[in-house]
Amino acid sequence: GTLNLQLLPTQISRIDPKISLLIQSLLMVSFGIEAALFPLHFWLPELHANALAPVSSALSGVIVTLGVYAFSRFMPLIFPTNEWWWRETLFIISFFSITFPNILAFAQDNFKRLLAYSTIFNLGIATLLMSIGSKLAIEAMILQLLAHAVAKSSLFLVSGFFSKSYSTLSLSSIKRKN
Repeated sequence: GTLNLQLLPTQISRIDPKISLLIQSLLMVSFGIEAALFPLHFWLPELHANALAPVSSALSGVIVTLGVYAFSRFMPLIFPTNEWWWRETLFIISFFSITFPNILAFAQDNFKRLLAYSTIFNLGIATLLMSIGSKLAIEAMILQLLAHAVAKSSLFLVSGFFSKSYSTLSLSSIKRKN
């Protein structure tokens, strides 16, 4: 009955709790894909490995970061009464988004793929802070997202220089050439 974000909690509280849970779940999946959270991160490393450096820079610095920001803005606003459910779920997903990419990063030889796994890790930290939900944790999340956006955008631009200078993004090949 409304698209006004301030009125949505009232409207959603009137619908069947099972439908509300379905909506929350679908929003979590949507934001999880956008933010490349585990296990919905599958698209990010492959995309970064094959995209041009400026595309990777914008994607990592802006797009996935906005996924986390959108998650942090919409979920508490729309579902304040079921906040415990999605915060606990997000905490678990964040834990795996921090742990899993670090393990996979060790096996990477492609510089941009390594940076992609680092992005998943950094967004996992941000969502872990979001799941805590205190004022200090939210401020730390915003700082983490800003630092990630600037640093990762810069690193992906550096990957373009590596690619042009060494004609490869293979870390072992670059190491042999030096």
